[in-house]
Amino acid sequence: MSLEFLYYLGNILKMKDSIYLFIYLFNILIAENDNTPDFSYQQSTLQAFYLINEVLIDGNPIEDSDWVIAYKNDVCVGSRQWDTSQCGNGVCDVPVMGDDGSDGTNGYMNIGDIPIFKVYDSSKEELIDMSFYNIDSNSGDFSWKNSSFFSFSELINSNYSFDNNASAFENTATITSIFSDDAYQMGAGDILVAYSNNEIRSIAVSDINEISTGYIFFSSIFLNESIDDLVFKYYNYEYRLIFNIDTSLGINVDDSFGNAQDTIILRVEGNQLGISDDIYKLDSFSIINAYPNPFNPILNIELNIKNSNYLNISIIDINGKEVDKVFEGYKNRGKYHYRWDASKYSSGDYFIILKNLNNDILLEKICLLK
Repeated sequence: MSLEFLYYLGNILKMKDSIYLFIYLFNILIAENDNTPDFSYQQSTLQAFYLINEVLIDGNPIEDSDWVIAYKNDVCVGSRQWDTSQCGNGVCDVPVMGDDGSDGTNGYMNIGDIPIFKVYDSSKEELIDMSFYNIDSNSGDFSWKNSSFFSFSELINSNYSFDNNASAFENTATITSIFSDDAYQMGAGDILVAYSNNEIRSIAVSDINEISTGYIFFSSIFLNESIDDLVFKYYNYEYRLIFNIDTSLGINVDDSFGNAQDTIILRVEGNQLGISDDIYKLDSFSIINAYPNPFNPILNIELNIKNSNYLNISIIDINGKEVDKVFEGYKNRGKYHYRWDASKYSSGDYFIILKNLNNDILLEKICLLK
């Protein structure tokens, strides 16, 4: 069926009922031309939410028409079209359904399961395997449990690569390096990304060092001219952690730094990984109390801000949609009190969501009971 056919059909059919036939056939045509796979799932009484700050394919944010899907094995247990303009604070979540015993949720998540995430790239019409990472070693266990919220710093494609972007550069340089840290060691599947002015210039995946021992990075740095300040980000696959490397390098076209026997050593000094630095911990702020809970219609929110920061306090519904903003602005460390008037909202479960500029996220479940 084609648009031309429907055009002529609309002109030929003159009876009143023919208009309804035309609309019916037009809707069929639209459905036939929508190639997006079906990512629907059965709504369950048991569910958790996975909030994701950034979703990247080879370093580039995904499009608003793309989808993030959660699976248990091959079963779709949750999905969301990734239009961040429709999400509270620009941070979207994926609702992940659990097996509540009903027929439609058979094979869904159980306590202790970890969901598998994929992205549907609408422009290429392909499903891409993804891996999640965090900047905070205290971010905890991500195994599913009912009524829980989890937060990821980044969701990146498992086959992370710079191949699609390399053609924009005329020259290369090389760096052979290892990551060294007392607590976290290199392993298979680790990734090293090099940046210049926040633009990716290299993505390298760890290789076995055939000459020495352990793992090693062979990085091809793409450039058109000299780079004064090349910086690095390291992804540890075993612990799903992101490390911002202290080392920066100046590099010229055709430079070659390090080799398999004498590598460049990349380190993290102090507490930059959030191992014990408050700036990365979720307890950089905390909810002392949200009362009464259940409430009707006034909720009191008491906060403890441990580090001065820009703070966003919002209310989201059980689908992750922002329904109201309580406060947005800079706050010094200290204790604060806010009130949320829910007079115009319907009864049900909601969540207080706190977020700062470091992308720390804290959630508290509340119940409006009218």
